[in-house]
Amino acid sequence: MLRLRIRTHTRARHRQEGAIMNDFPGTEELEGLDACWRAANYLTVGQIYLQSNPVLATPLKLADIKPRLLGHWGTSPGLNLIYTHLNRLIRHYDLNMLFVTGPGHGGPAMVAQAYLDGTYTELNPAIERNAQKAVPDRAWRRHA
Repeated sequence: MLRLRIRTHTRARHRQEGAIMNDFPGTEELEGLDACWRAANYLTVGQIYLQSNPVLATPLKLADIKPRLLGHWGTSPGLNLIYTHLNRLIRHYDLNMLFVTGPGHGGPAMVAQAYLDGTYTELNPAIERNAQKAVPDRAWRRHA
């Protein structure tokens, strides 16, 4: 029901402005979307598999890998792709939209996206956005 209302509202507004919703992003914007998607995937993989060395400052060692993995890589690239492109649509068309996904296996993807767009740090100011804290602290805790 929410989806239908958003779609109807958007069509009506853009019809008035003379815009159509099937205008495609240019090369530069597509490259930016791809970079965002790849960054989110990198942060997601880091959360799932790594317990240290998040930016691979040193060659990867077995000690950098978590003994117990939390999350599932298989669902993450798709979630990151959808989230990245929905963010573009939200910005481009000034949409009010809510992306709802289930908990569990895809959690690291959503944390990565929230970290990249600044929401995670906004809600948790202790989590800085820098190379030393390449992903939120909770992702780097050891799970034995």
